Amino acid sequence: MATRLAAEELVGSAVVPAGHPMDSSRVLLNLMRLSRRADDEAALEHDPLQGIITQGALRTLLSALHYRDVPTMKHSRRVAQLSVGMAEYLGWEGRDLRMLEIASLLHDVGKIGIPDNVLYKPGRLSHEETELITVHNNIVIDILQACRVDDEVLAVLGEVYDVSSGLRRGPGSMGRAHQGARILTVADAYDSISRDQAHRRGRPHAEVMSELKKGAGTQFDGNVVSALERWISLDGLPFDENDPSLVETPSQTHSVDDALDAHTLCHIFSYLYMLESMYDGFYVVDSDLRCVLWSRGVERLLGHTAAKMLNQTWTSRMLFYADGERPLPDAECPLRQVIETGRPVCRTARMKGVDGEWVDVEVNAVPLKDE
Repeated sequence: MATRLAAEELVGSAVVPAGHPMDSSRVLLNLMRLSRRADDEAALEHDPLQGIITQGALRTLLSALHYRDVPTMKHSRRVAQLSVGMAEYLGWEGRDLRMLEIASLLHDVGKIGIPDNVLYKPGRLSHEETELITVHNNIVIDILQACRVDDEVLAVLGEVYDVSSGLRRGPGSMGRAHQGARILTVADAYDSISRDQAHRRGRPHAEVMSELKKGAGTQFDGNVVSALERWISLDGLPFDENDPSLVETPSQTHSVDDALDAHTLCHIFSYLYMLESMYDGFYVVDSDLRCVLWSRGVERLLGHTAAKMLNQTWTSRMLFYADGERPLPDAECPLRQVIETGRPVCRTARMKGVDGEWVDVEVNAVPLKDE
């Protein structure tokens, strides 16, 4: 079965000079810079985050989110405390707990790129606005891939986003999801329903639990909901409602670096939104020909998972191309032509999916070049 695909391959280096025009290549080179910085930091011996994410990448993402919207950052911190508390109650420990904590802190990073008219809308979102948020959730996965975040964090967040977009709902669907995703989904819903939102007032604990139970088995895992109820009844909430560090105060002091990080990430979100909207799938390789980003779209279309493709060195045998029945030699592969000539290439071809089926594609391969 043939499906038409537009796939974009990009090759970039990691150095972005200050003060250079912010054209599209520069935007993605900034993403390459984040990726290279994560590689450099991961090589350091001291790693309190246990290889799940580098301290620099985590600091950059959370500082940018804090700069963009303080209430969202406070929400993420509370969700992380709820998730970790529930996981401990369910017997989690060690690195798994740290992984879930980081996934919870990062689950709303996509709001960095959401425009104010959607983020603060005093009413229910339209279909188009909901779709915009869904695309931004895909972009979060793209950015975290480039930042070398652990595969399990990506898997948990991917399943959480599938639940929020309605892709993973219905009887029995939650039982097949990663337990971390099930815990995070409940923690996110509990905090969201219990807090004042632009379009409604927050509800007390008893009403929140009633709402979660209604969705048990379809949107939420009933066992996780029950664990949350028992845990809170025994120990109470894991945070003090009057703690000033968790109160949603709009005025905060931000550094110049925070502003620059948020500005840069907003540009990256905007450009990746364009790629996610225009192409069925795309991927990015760096100047060492390692796969840095493998979008969820290309994963769905070709079947090759991000976990398999990320950090692999690109070769023509990594993805098989053909022109009709004729396999393309290395010299005719679009990405190889871009490397040799430094110029973009666009052509139709066939690519082999993981199931052995050939997919008709239009490949647009674009170089990312600094001076």
